[in-house]
Amino acid sequence: MANKIQYAADKWVYLKDTRFIHNYLIVDGNTHELFGFSATDAVKWSKVDNDFDLDSDFTGDPLALQNHSSKGQFTYSCNENGMSAEYFDAVINRQKTYQQGEIPTVGLKMVDENSGKTVSLPFAFCQKVPDGQKSNSFDNADYLFLGWGFDDSRESYVDL
Repeated sequence: MANKIQYAADKWVYLKDTRFIHNYLIVDGNTHELFGFSATDAVKWSKVDNDFDLDSDFTGDPLALQNHSSKGQFTYSCNENGMSAEYFDAVINRQKTYQQGEIPTVGLKMVDENSGKTVSLPFAFCQKVPDGQKSNSFDNADYLFLGWGFDDSRESYVDL
């Protein structure tokens, strides 16, 4: 694992450096690295559907359902005047104005070189214009993207 420093027997320090965490917007094959997030939560993601659901039948025997859905979501918390907010506003405009035969989806990807984790959502729509606020501090805008093709992968350092 990158940035894992052993300083004594069974004692480790894990260094997380935000310079090695990258967020990308992919539009028509063009990749744009995103900047201008809030100081705390830059991006969150989740798979919308469970991989497995368990239930039981009338007599109490277990039933298991494996769901192969790939629905997912990304939420970006952007500085209101940051570059990422400008890109996401352009995505919303594109969704409102696309023409017959055009594909209005975009792709999203987060790459964390610290942990080897990559999360992607190659087909996504921005759900809506973000809610608004004004304060005497920095204002943020949250953009929620919903889509399919969700993939959450991490390099494994443990063999099962």
